[in-house]
Amino acid sequence: MNAAKAGRKNLFGEELLRHIARNNMDERMLAGKTGIRFHRIKRILHEPSYRPNLDTVLDIVDALRLDLVASMRFARLAGYHDTDKVLDGLLKRIRRESG
Repeated sequence: MNAAKAGRKNLFGEELLRHIARNNMDERMLAGKTGIRFHRIKRILHEPSYRPNLDTVLDIVDALRLDLVASMRFARLAGYHDTDKVLDGLLKRIRRESG
């Protein structure tokens, strides 16, 4: 691992830990609620270079029941800056749940 990667902060992982704590959950509970394997949750939390795919991020957003603003911030921290793509993914999930 090069020095730049070694010093990079895992802002997404840190934010995820805050939301897990706010929801009185732990990593295993999050894995169970999302269907994401536990080892992948650990990678997301502790490997700054690991970038989960957008569906994984949206599964986490659903499990944590984040509002739109928090969901967009969360996706941005995960490396998804294409607002239209994130909104499209969120809207598809809302339609699926209500329809």
